[in-house]
Amino acid sequence: LRVRELERLLGKITLENEMLKKIRDLNTKEKKDELSIVTSRDWEQSKGGAR
Repeated sequence: LRVRELERLLGKITLENEMLKKIRDLNTKEKKDELSIVTSRDWEQSKGGAR
C-alpha cells in the first residue's frame, strides 16, 4: 500500500514538473520575442519574402 501511494505521488509530481517546464519554456520564448530588436533594414528584408 505504501509503495502504491509513493508511486501515485511520484506520478503527480512528475506531471507537475512537466507542466512547470512547459510554462517556463513559453515564458522564455515570450521574453525573447519581446527583446528582439527590429531595425528598418530588418523590416524591409522581412517584407521581401523567402528567396
